[in-house]
Order: sequence, then C-alpha cells, then structure tokens
Amino acid sequence: MGTKWVNILNIKDNDLNKTISSLLFKDARNDSFNELILNTIYKKNHIKNAIQEFYSGDVLYILAITASCIEIENETIILLIFHDITDIYELKDARQALKKIQSIKVNSILGIKKEKLSWDNI
Repeated sequence: MGTKWVNILNIKDNDLNKTISSLLFKDARNDSFNELILNTIYKKNHIKNAIQEFYSGDVLYILAITASCIEIENETIILLIFHDITDIYELKDARQALKKIQSIKVNSILGIKKEKLSWDNI
C-alpha cells in the first residue's frame, strides 16, 4: 500500500496486521464507502469506478474505486484499487462557479446595453 493511501486511510504502522473492519469502519460519515466494501466481500460484487466520498479526519476525499472479491483455496481475497479524484471534483466545482460568474457578468452587460437602447432614453 502506497504512502498516500496509508495517509488517506489514516493507517498507522501498528495497524497493518489488523482487519479491514477495524481499519476502515471507524467513521460513520464513511458508511456508504464501507457498504461498498462489504458488498464486495459478502455479495461477491465486482465494482468498477464507483465514486465514493471518504473522510479521513476532517479532510474529504473523492475516490474512484474498483473492487473485486476472489476466492482462492477457501480464502477470500479482496482487491481494492483507489484513485483519488478529489482534485478533479474541485476543478469541476470551480469551473461551475466560474460559469455562474460569467453568466452574471454577461447578463449585467446585456442589461446595460438594453437600457441604452431603450426607447425611453431617446
């Protein structure tokens, strides 16, 4: 597991031999994330690029998750691939905010031009 994910998942050195439930199911805000993991385990779901919020302390991450559950010699193995797409969502939000600002500016400019062209001003 990469350093970034250890930080995002808030895993300490002494946590590496613990169960998934003791590592991930700490914060109720992550219930939908946890449900996705549990469905992968118990329903043998295969999930591709599910978008989930994950809270690590006070920080919100947006994750794209691909998950598979494999049975090998009576052992259940879970493969989880996380992509941190928080920056993409932040850019998307900034772009939408910019579009709103541009729309307001265009409308106010058009409003000024309308006033100047009004018959009342002649």
